[in-house]
Formats: sequence, structure tokens, C-alpha cells
Amino acid sequence: MIKSTTLVFGTLLVLAPVRRLNAQTQKGMFEFAAGFGLISAYQINVALGGDRQPVLIDRAYPILGASGKYFFSKRLALGLDINVQHITGASNGDWVIRTNGTAFSYKMTNVNIAPEITFLYVNKRYFRFYTFAGVAYVHSFTTYYNNGANHYIVYPNNVSFQYTPIGIRVGGDFAFYVEMGIGYKGLLNGGFAYTIGKKKAEL
Repeated sequence: MIKSTTLVFGTLLVLAPVRRLNAQTQKGMFEFAAGFGLISAYQINVALGGDRQPVLIDRAYPILGASGKYFFSKRLALGLDINVQHITGASNGDWVIRTNGTAFSYKMTNVNIAPEITFLYVNKRYFRFYTFAGVAYVHSFTTYYNNGANHYIVYPNNVSFQYTPIGIRVGGDFAFYVEMGIGYKGLLNGGFAYTIGKKKAEL
């Protein structure tokens, strides 16, 4: 009887931490984030275009974005990101001469809507190290001005990508994050995040 009681008590003692960990897994947790990024894929594409590129950028504003993600497990999350970037510029003089075209200026607003998948290498209560990738549907609102007078508007649709190999989140339910990658969010992206739902022990 004593041995049986000891065995049962020992088993419960061993399983208690495991049950506690399972109760605190991240499955079912939501995270909302907002931030800004610098140097988008569009800016890189224009810079690499050289003389072949018909437009130049005068000013590129920070990429403003918001996102939400759902954690399916302690390592995997799926989410949706929406961000906006405003850009102003003008035609490339070399391109205008070479094509015998007309000089113009423009204002552009790129809106990106992207599903994203996140994988967490390190997932602790107050620290996360992760990577993610996404594919964005891009809708551009562009106004062209010819000689400062006539103008016309186009709404081209496109596809863009994001790959972020380095993402770091520091904090509890309310935390700050910084990310380095390439794509529609920019080479450098940062902001704050807030978590709701089930909490978890350190993994």
C-alpha cells in the first residue's frame, strides 16, 4: 500500500510540471503589432535600375504597418500584415532623353496586404528570436504630373515579397521588436507588439 501510494505520488510529481507547461503553451495566442520600416523593395528596385529606370525617387516616407498573427504551436504562427508607403519622385532625365519622352513628376502610395508565416527559433516568456516570410498583393495609387499642369492617375496591381531572417522581440505581453530583412516591409523594421490569449512557460 505504501509503495503504491509512493508510486502514485511520484508519478503526479513528475507529471505536474509537464501538465503546467502544456497548460501554458502558446497555441491559441494572438499577437497584434504596429511599426514602421525603412528602404522597401520598391526603393531598392528603383536604385538598381540605373539609367534604364524611367523614374527616380525624391522622397520615400517610412513604411507604416500593422499586423496580427495566430500561434498554432510554440514554433509556428500565421498572420496578416497591412502596410502603406508614400513616395514622391520624377522622371529619370537620362531615360527621357534616350526615349524622347516627356518629363514628369509623380506621387505614389503603395498598399501591401500580405499573409505571412513565422517560425520561432527561441520562444521564451520575455524573449523571442524568429524568422518569417510573406507574399503581398500590392495596390498602387499613382498620380503623374506633366509639366506641373496636366495629370492622370493609374492603379497598377502587383506582387511583392518579404523575407526576414532575423527578428527579435523583447518584453512580456507588451513588447518591442526589431527585424532585418528585404521586401515590402523594408530592410529594417521595428515597433511594438501586444499579446492576448494563452500565456506560456519558457520553452
